[in-house]
Amino acid sequence: MSSFFDKLMLARQVSFKEGRVEMLENQRLLLFPMELAAFYTADLLKDTEGTKELYRTGKECMLKGFVYNTMKSHGPTSRKDLLSLLSNIASFAGWGVYRYEMIDEKNHKILMNMWDCLVSDYLKGKVDAPCDHIFRGFIAGGASVVFGREMECIESECIALGDSRCHFTAATKEELEKEFPKFFGRQV
Repeated sequence: MSSFFDKLMLARQVSFKEGRVEMLENQRLLLFPMELAAFYTADLLKDTEGTKELYRTGKECMLKGFVYNTMKSHGPTSRKDLLSLLSNIASFAGWGVYRYEMIDEKNHKILMNMWDCLVSDYLKGKVDAPCDHIFRGFIAGGASVVFGREMECIESECIALGDSRCHFTAATKEELEKEFPKFFGRQV
């Protein structure tokens, strides 16, 4: 078990009841086989609109759900603390191992790396473009709430393509369009 999970258990911030898994004051989680996310992703990767729908769904989940409710129940906290909490939750939930490479609060930019990702590991060698669109949406939604402005996210390296890590950049739409023209049209 992770030390994050141990802390949640100690603080009585996670509970397993009949038909329910709750964390951080009644935020309900769903545990499901990783193949569900991988198969769903693989199916929707067949067209650009499917890719964008996965991304928008992940982003909306964070904007109006999980991150919003976390901030509401825990009050104001530093941006770095909230981002750290979000990456710990993602790791705890089994999405992979995450590390922030950079959090630039002044310029509203985040660089994040991921290893041992359930979707990209499963789709390794089966796709021709980065594939972690749900998680990109999670990052964009979380960054939007944390920075209080509309943020987007690009995945420029992906384990599924043979890279050693998945690399994400969250920033404003304008900055990402300039920095990542190759990925922007297909991902955002």
